[in-house]
Amino acid sequence: MFAGSRGIQISGGTFTVTNPEPEVAARKGLELLQQKIVPGAFHNSEERYDPPKCHPQTRQAVLQEIMDWVEDMDRTTPFMWLHGPVGAGKSAIEQTIAEICHHAGILAASFFFSRNVPGRNDKSLLITTLAYQLTVSIPAIREQVGCELNDDPHLLSRSLEAQIVGLIIEPIRSATMFQEATTIRQPYLVILDGLDECGDAEAQRYILRVLLIATRMHIPLIFLIASRPEQHLRDCFEDKTFGPLTTKLVLDDKYHPESDIRIFLASKFQEIRETHRSRAHLPQSWPLEEDIDRLVEKSSGQFIYASTVMKFLNSPRHWPPDRLAIIFGIIPRGKSTPFAEMDALYLHILASADENLPKALEIISFLLLFRHEQLHPTPSFVAAFLSYRHTELTITLSDLHSIIAVPQLEDEFPLRFYHASLGDCLLDRSRSGDNFFIDPGLGHRKIAMCIMQNLTNPSGITDSDKQIMRETFPEHCSKSEANDAFIEALYDFNLEACLWRPPMNVAFVNVTSFFRRRLHPLKSYDRVPALLLWLRKQHPPDRENDLLHHHLESIDSWLRWELSALSTFRNPYLSKVAFAGVALVDFPEFKNSYHIIPKILDWKAEYSTDYHDPEDVLSEDWEDYLWYRKLLADFLTDPARARGQLVGVNAYVELAKYIWEFLLFA
Repeated sequence: MFAGSRGIQISGGTFTVTNPEPEVAARKGLELLQQKIVPGAFHNSEERYDPPKCHPQTRQAVLQEIMDWVEDMDRTTPFMWLHGPVGAGKSAIEQTIAEICHHAGILAASFFFSRNVPGRNDKSLLITTLAYQLTVSIPAIREQVGCELNDDPHLLSRSLEAQIVGLIIEPIRSATMFQEATTIRQPYLVILDGLDECGDAEAQRYILRVLLIATRMHIPLIFLIASRPEQHLRDCFEDKTFGPLTTKLVLDDKYHPESDIRIFLASKFQEIRETHRSRAHLPQSWPLEEDIDRLVEKSSGQFIYASTVMKFLNSPRHWPPDRLAIIFGIIPRGKSTPFAEMDALYLHILASADENLPKALEIISFLLLFRHEQLHPTPSFVAAFLSYRHTELTITLSDLHSIIAVPQLEDEFPLRFYHASLGDCLLDRSRSGDNFFIDPGLGHRKIAMCIMQNLTNPSGITDSDKQIMRETFPEHCSKSEANDAFIEALYDFNLEACLWRPPMNVAFVNVTSFFRRRLHPLKSYDRVPALLLWLRKQHPPDRENDLLHHHLESIDSWLRWELSALSTFRNPYLSKVAFAGVALVDFPEFKNSYHIIPKILDWKAEYSTDYHDPEDVLSEDWEDYLWYRKLLADFLTDPARARGQLVGVNAYVELAKYIWEFLLFA
């Protein structure tokens, strides 16, 4: 109509600008949001099919404490931090709470982090994933969230602070302000599981700072966060900002996890008996009650061990009793790797120690190998024993709190492992590998060296601790893998201090058991015979004497003291008689005399002692046994060495009398 026209003017009329309907805009915005979420992080996602959750009738006290906090309308803390060591069952508890709250209509959103799953270890997708779930659980905010993204699509690439304000805080505040629905006013639970598995420490701290913004805006959201007790997270939840806003729930012995683990094991064994393809042939008595006791003890209060064991036993291609025997080490495991997942978890945590790993393994080696019923390995004692600088121990272990309980340096609580199976892993090279393997020979050598240093130059070590060192030194020394530096240190060391025993340790030992103690070379009641045998084998070519003969005066002094302790017995003659038998080095068929002499002493003393067949003790170590017996015989028959403990003619006469009486009357 206007073809070829020029200078046309139009006046009057009405211009109308048409915007899309809010529903259309919201739909477009929500479509953008769906492209930036991680559905696999939902509590009920297909990706997490059959997730771990609490076994029926277990964890009831923990679950109740969490639900009391969730349902408390007068709570003063918008955060609850559930923490505990690796394998304590945190994810199972979070999953169970998520399902309970989902059915109750009070679960707003959840995010189950996973270190090894793309997206579920990415902080940048957290807020968008939570926001999407909130549009489902709180329909009143759906339109505003969608419209916000339709108007500003680049909000999805802005900071987490901007996202939580634009996608969560403002929509909820608007809905709360303009709608009367009670669902908006009721607090909604947001669950974050495995925060320690999201990125690095800074990413985790950043997430907490972002969530703090929501609580300051007083929107009806509360946050249940579960993680391992990593140092940086402990620092966050205990600082002056988060501390007053956080209810802390630690999975410790307070909740009696052993009882729950026993219930779990009994149920799973029953399941195997009812469903395993070999169930018709399983013994009625399997497993024994003591088998369950061992598994409970080995679990150390952590569900991961019990769960791992039961998965291994339930293999349809294997005979369950054989699999249990593998767990207990009764039969070789061959190519079976029942604890592969647990081992990988332990080694991953240890690797986080980075440059502190060598010292961390040194501390772990000490805890594994230095065993004494009176030892109390507090952080201060272990640090002093290993000659660490102040706070060096706590810094070294700062990233390992999920596998080791680490009290403050000034506390009197001991360092301890959360998992007894950690030692099984680290002491087995096939499980731990060269980078993490703790060699017992090297570990005992380090402990023996530290004992020598602490006894020579004590600093911060109590008298009772020094006595423990003296008593345990023979064991650590005899189990050491020797090197030149260690051998040289032993030549310079005053050995007599480590052979001394307080009278109370010997005064109540009867003669025949004392006799056996002195005769068991490698499996004796005390550790000294094994030490003497070990010293005999250490003879550097540039030294005139081996270590045993170098320290012979100290050894003789110790033997005289031990023999003198026998004077407290009610029949002092028996000691001379017993050692007269030891001194009979030329007695033919000495194995038989070993059988006979204790029997004679038991009969004459008119009391009995536990008697063990010497064949069980000596069959593998007969040559060492003969050498050790000769060492004692040489001492007992040498006036210059034995002095008042010399075995002379009178002792042989008494022994002959006892043998004669035994033959006539026994």
